[in-house]
Amino acid sequence: MLNRHLGEQLCQLQQQWIYLKNLYENDIKQLKHLINDVCYGRSDISIIDKTISLEKQNDFDDKFNKVTKNLNDLKEKGKLIMDLKEKKIQYFDVVEYGIDQTDNKMTIEQKLVFDNEENRILCSNDHLIKINTKQFQTLLDNLCEQRGKHPEICLIYADFSYSSFELKDMMILSSNRRSDENKKSKKEETLSSSSNIINILLLGETGVGKSTFINAFANYLTFNTLEKAQTSQPMVLMPVSFLTTVGDNFEEHTVKFGDVDSLNNEVFDRPGQSVTQRCKSYVFNLNDSDRKKLRIIDTPGFGDTRGIEQDDRNMEHILEYLSNFTHLNAICFLLKPNSSRLNIFFRSCLTQLFSLLDRNALNNIIFCFTSARSTFYTPGDTAPLVKKMLSSLSIGDVPFKKENTFCFDNESFRYLVALQNRIKFNDDEKHEYGMSWSTSVTQSKRLIDYIRKSVVVYHIEGNLQSMKYVQFEIIHMIRPILETMRNYLRNLILSTQDSVNVSLELYPKVISFPATICISCVPYSLLVGQFWIAKIIPHKIQNNHCTCECSLDQHISIDYKLEYKLSKKSFKYNQDKISDMLCELCHASAELSYFLIHSTGFSKTDPFSIGFVQMISEENYLCDNQNPNHLNLQLIDNLKDLSIEYEKYLNEFERKQTQMNLSEIYNLIKTIREYPMMCEQMNTVNEGRKITMKLYECEVSKKSTEFDDTLSVFM
Repeated sequence: MLNRHLGEQLCQLQQQWIYLKNLYENDIKQLKHLINDVCYGRSDISIIDKTISLEKQNDFDDKFNKVTKNLNDLKEKGKLIMDLKEKKIQYFDVVEYGIDQTDNKMTIEQKLVFDNEENRILCSNDHLIKINTKQFQTLLDNLCEQRGKHPEICLIYADFSYSSFELKDMMILSSNRRSDENKKSKKEETLSSSSNIINILLLGETGVGKSTFINAFANYLTFNTLEKAQTSQPMVLMPVSFLTTVGDNFEEHTVKFGDVDSLNNEVFDRPGQSVTQRCKSYVFNLNDSDRKKLRIIDTPGFGDTRGIEQDDRNMEHILEYLSNFTHLNAICFLLKPNSSRLNIFFRSCLTQLFSLLDRNALNNIIFCFTSARSTFYTPGDTAPLVKKMLSSLSIGDVPFKKENTFCFDNESFRYLVALQNRIKFNDDEKHEYGMSWSTSVTQSKRLIDYIRKSVVVYHIEGNLQSMKYVQFEIIHMIRPILETMRNYLRNLILSTQDSVNVSLELYPKVISFPATICISCVPYSLLVGQFWIAKIIPHKIQNNHCTCECSLDQHISIDYKLEYKLSKKSFKYNQDKISDMLCELCHASAELSYFLIHSTGFSKTDPFSIGFVQMISEENYLCDNQNPNHLNLQLIDNLKDLSIEYEKYLNEFERKQTQMNLSEIYNLIKTIREYPMMCEQMNTVNEGRKITMKLYECEVSKKSTEFDDTLSVFM
């Protein structure tokens, strides 16, 4: 029961116990050596007193008592879950639904209340139950009574005990209240086509002001004049932080506005690094007659002080994020006028972008200039630099003319935010910022009109047979392929056991938050039938810190987690068929790996080879620490044999230097996805990518000048 619902807590408890066990054994070993040294006169007896100091003993006792308490708490939680099960109430650990301290009641509802079910969800935690057991029991009884009258109701207990979200009071969530919202959402989904939403990709050098531009743009769309903007609080979609000087003595003021968002997308304390840490989208409702929406896709800036490798990583992330959309209306490059030179990565950015898109998207490029008041709202000296760079590109003719160039001055938005910080300005400054606001509003409207009337929509989904896109597809398939082969081997071993008529099934589960696995942490051992499984607990990274204390470079991103179930019937394929499928997948893995490394420019070490090493390492750990382990020992031998076979295939491709074309690779990918266990995992990968997109999108309400970190439509 605890394995199923509280696997992460059990895993952490196991790691704490192993740590204490090793600490105790090392101390005993050290003490034996010291006693031996004292007996032979090599050390003074006082060193033993230091080694077994009272402070050290107390520290160990505290750690031991904490582990014991946690174990007892888990036992009590097990009793609660069993009691809920008897009452036919489902148990949810809200951590698995991505709920943390950044959430609020609205986002909690969105994560827990399902559209297609009649739910009543009781939210509480161990502390609230302890201080008010009677209230908890009364709420449970009331819910059971409601279900007695309405059998279709599904009852759920949402446990906040392990979440960083501070639940102050017990509460009940219901799907009834959201029924109208669901109908509205479904209606909005019909408006998600390219004819109803405008997608703009925003690119630019670090420090050019992309985040400020988006903040300002939202206000330009909302308020026609600066006077109207001052009557309401500014729309701040992401945190604002800048230094301004005012007065005759140039007094410095640090202006800050808005809270750091829930996904820590903005970082201000690292000069020269991109403030935006990953892509995030902002959707504006234009409120016009045909109900158009505008989505601006914010991206990490290029020219990061961490070097060109960081720029390349950022660009890889941008391209992968972009591949999830169905269409693009515009690709906007944000620049400053009067630049003395262009960032060297500007050219590389364009080249890499069109490794994903084809030349049909060239006409969707537009140029926006910020801080253009000083150049009378023209591109200034930057224009000839842009023309020269564009003419040297091999990707095709990129238009750069007045029609697709727009000049803004976002200082008026900064002025608006500074007013919120009670900074005073003189009348001349107020007049200047008012004129700046009006000009930027005009440019904003011209930009939207140009995109709507003069640009042909570029459909991404119909033009994605590119090297870059196939690279993303292969990378997402690596773990599913390896896990499929490992489970084929498990079932092949089970099929050779005369007295066994069972099989092991994979159940991929979507992770509702960006997750990683740590290759340094000890996995949690789980016995499923006769096989020990190394259950990997997803780690959440926030503020550059992980769930564990290991370094960030020991973490690998994952799209889903795996559950295992023992089936009371044999695997549906016989031994020969399983062996054939293993051989085919092994050969296909070598083909994909060769293509990934030699054709797509993927410069990393062979990921399939690393995967084999990791799986064998996990199985070795299980065999070293668990008994009986004869099936896992056999699995290790089979994995080693399969790894050797894989290397043979790969070496053969290297020797022949055979190169599959793009069409052949796509056909191979399509074939692999249809294998048993592959299809389920890839569907879960796709579902997880959709959830990630939802997490990194804000829907902006112009009427209320509020925004929600939720996604109404993204396709």
